[in-house]
Order: sequence, then structure tokens, then C-alpha cells
Amino acid sequence: MVPPVYDQICSIGELIDQLIVTHIKIFAFHDKIVAERHKPNPSATVIVENEGKCRHAGEKRVVLREELNRRIDEAIRRGGIQVVSDPRTFDMMGL
Repeated sequence: MVPPVYDQICSIGELIDQLIVTHIKIFAFHDKIVAERHKPNPSATVIVENEGKCRHAGEKRVVLREELNRRIDEAIRRGGIQVVSDPRTFDMMGL
């Protein structure tokens, strides 16, 4: 039998995939904006359209992150994800 929290864990993975795709889209829009601004005669239309797309993707990213955090919290409460009571930190000295 599949543990009851399994679907919740899978949905977290799907959200992470969507968040990755959204990040890639944002970077692509930024690249287009920067490339257009470096042209001798930049097109304001291209810049404005890509800024709008970037803003829309950024808003989607915020929604995805909120939903991801909500689902992780729910999975922790259901016992599907183990949380260490004493988290360890790594010493970054000497790097």
C-alpha cells in the first residue's frame, strides 16, 4: 500500500519542476531585454513586452513558492518528511 503522504510528496516534486521552468523563463526574458538594450536602436516594444512577460512569470513564481511551502509544511505535519530536531551547519571557514 502506498503511504498516504506519497501523493503530497509527488505534488511537491511537480511544483519544484514548475518553479524551475518559471526561473528559466524569467532568465530568458531578462536575456532578451538586455540584448535589446545593447542594440544601437533598441525597440521599446520588445523591451516592454518582455518586461511584462518577466513580471507575469515572477508573479507566478511567488504563487508557486507559497504553494510549495504550504505543501512541505503539510507533508511535515503528516509525517511524510522527517525534520532533524538539531540541524547541523557546515563550517565554511577555510574555503
